[in-house]
Amino acid sequence: MPRRHRHSVAVLAVLLGLIATPAALAGSSPAARSTAAAAVRAVHSPHLWATINICGPARHPHMLGVRAQMPSLNVPTRVSMLIQVDYWNGKRHAFVPDPGLRFLTRLGVLSYGTEQGGATWRLKGPTPNLRATVSFMWRRGGKLVARATRHTTFGHHDADHAVPPGYSSGFCTLR
Repeated sequence: MPRRHRHSVAVLAVLLGLIATPAALAGSSPAARSTAAAAVRAVHSPHLWATINICGPARHPHMLGVRAQMPSLNVPTRVSMLIQVDYWNGKRHAFVPDPGLRFLTRLGVLSYGTEQGGATWRLKGPTPNLRATVSFMWRRGGKLVARATRHTTFGHHDADHAVPPGYSSGFCTLR
């Protein structure tokens, strides 16, 4: 690959949230390099996911729940998630963010393992096809060391607070 394109590819990967931020990767100390490597692993981890865990169950027909999970960097790191509900716009043939359905959840300091967080909304009336986009953030010493984004997917039956238990979906239509 020509040298002039390598920088563009690296910048694009950072912008897409596929690798840790440049600040984390530029650290010259062994601790900074270790944190950067852990951030890259976390961003690519199968333990990083988002799912719809509530989609209009019989007892609560207009409830939408989103649950997400993020892994630690194995060092104390402040973790948070920005959950944004998107709706299908037939005219645009794309999902569009609903500015009224957005929630920032600060999960605190995570040193090891994984942590789940989420949000639940009661919506009025039928809704078009919904999904959510979750932005995950890891901060250490007040600096953002990694960021990743995921859309909701199915198959995360270990999502906490699912209704019914074990429910996991990528999309939801409330009737």
